[in-house]
Amino acid sequence: MKDAAVAKVELIKSRISSASAQRSFDGYIQYITFFGNSSAVICCFFEPYRALLERLLNRYAPEISVSTRENASIQSVAAAVENMLLAAHAFGYVGCWMTGLLIAKEDIEALVKPEGKWELIAMVALGHRREGKGAPQAPERRPRDETVSYFGE
Repeated sequence: MKDAAVAKVELIKSRISSASAQRSFDGYIQYITFFGNSSAVICCFFEPYRALLERLLNRYAPEISVSTRENASIQSVAAAVENMLLAAHAFGYVGCWMTGLLIAKEDIEALVKPEGKWELIAMVALGHRREGKGAPQAPERRPRDETVSYFGE
């Protein structure tokens, strides 16, 4: 998977003619390739589907706009990935939700060979915290009255 990602990175780099775009991309490359040192990588797939509410609204009330239209399958994967990351953390692992690696989506799908209509949408890199690295310090929080608004009584 890393070889496929690096090949796509090199292809993109060879096509960038702007110096500022090249600097920006060079700064982003690490987010595409760092997973190669992970203990495990979970490929997250979804099968596109239309939620019942979406199908009913399309047929009987197309004028009603609902934000979940055509996004239910993606939202399901997003919730699952977040739960995986929370579980990994609870067991003492570190993890990172990755989408930059999707530049090599077709190559990765060819490696893992999903059956059916499954489509790669994200990846989760998992591993152990580096020796001597503690948990990152949480930033100092602003007072609640600066960040929370109450409506009504």
